[in-house]
Amino acid sequence: MLPGQRNQYEAGQEIVPGYTLVRPLGSGMAGSVWIARAAGGTDVALKVVPLEKVGGRKELSALRTLRNVRQPNLCPVHGFWTKDSEGRLLAEGETEAINPDSSIFFPVSGQPASSPQRHAQQTPTPPKSSPSGTMAVGSSGQLFAPESEKPVTPFKANRPKAEELIVVMGLGDCTLFDRLQQVRVEAGIPAGTHDISYGLDAAETIRYLRASARAIDLLNQEHSIYHCDIKPQNILLVGGEAQVCLRPIQGFSSKRPSRRIPSASQSAA
Repeated sequence: MLPGQRNQYEAGQEIVPGYTLVRPLGSGMAGSVWIARAAGGTDVALKVVPLEKVGGRKELSALRTLRNVRQPNLCPVHGFWTKDSEGRLLAEGETEAINPDSSIFFPVSGQPASSPQRHAQQTPTPPKSSPSGTMAVGSSGQLFAPESEKPVTPFKANRPKAEELIVVMGLGDCTLFDRLQQVRVEAGIPAGTHDISYGLDAAETIRYLRASARAIDLLNQEHSIYHCDIKPQNILLVGGEAQVCLRPIQGFSSKRPSRRIPSASQSAA
């Protein structure tokens, strides 16, 4: 999908295998979110994120870390795909090879190695002789020949770049922000009124805060991922419980803060 075509997705399109767009949930400069339908009529949330922005590439890095993490208060990710600048859906190996610092992808002839050797970040230098066979993809996005483990020049100047990240996630009943608006309307407060203090009762609020704190602690303490954009719009309510949504495009960081972050669960206790 070319940059000028990003907003031209329409209901009824199957932009990734098995998921058909139903209706948009919202959009902005950072991307768009749709309700999509899978086989059997199962509804999910489908998000389209531009990868030319650093926030989208941060989200791709976070998804690589969290794709198989299971936590009841973290919105589940069912799958993610990438498209190049020509609108081609990239193969799984190509998606794995995307450099999160530039969104350039390095096509490979086989699957990436399961446990590639870590290398310090450096400018790739071509080997003295051209390697043969399948290349392994390092965590920094470089290609390495299995025979020598030497970094090689991974791309040409005209190599297509990954253009879009498409993420399929769990769909909540509503957001915490939606729930707040519902409570205020039920109390007779006109929508859009901001000078009247009224909200959820304490017990319900604390339940959502504690649930969200458990997911935030998982991200911070076990995976060194800092959400940076916790707000009612990014907390889903599912069956009366809260789930932290990996929805924000600009709101991820893998850089450790200069000071120790206290446990969110302790703060919400």
